[in-house]
Amino acid sequence: MSSPSPDNMPEQKKALIRLILTVSGAIFAALGAACLLAPQGVNEILGDTKGDIAQFLGAAFIIVGISDIAIARIIFKGKR
Repeated sequence: MSSPSPDNMPEQKKALIRLILTVSGAIFAALGAACLLAPQGVNEILGDTKGDIAQFLGAAFIIVGISDIAIARIIFKGKR
């Protein structure tokens, strides 16, 4: 039985994983940008009065989004 590395996966499965990671990365980055651009709603939902949570949450979402997109591009490269 072969190891479950990306090199041994069929191209169709790699493309699907790459698409899922790219879309989820874009969603996380957009959510992070929304947290940074409109922190009032996030603060109200989370019960924060100072506004620090929205900034940290927004930055974390952007980092997660960028890392998802980077993983999709680096690990699951397609034949181009």
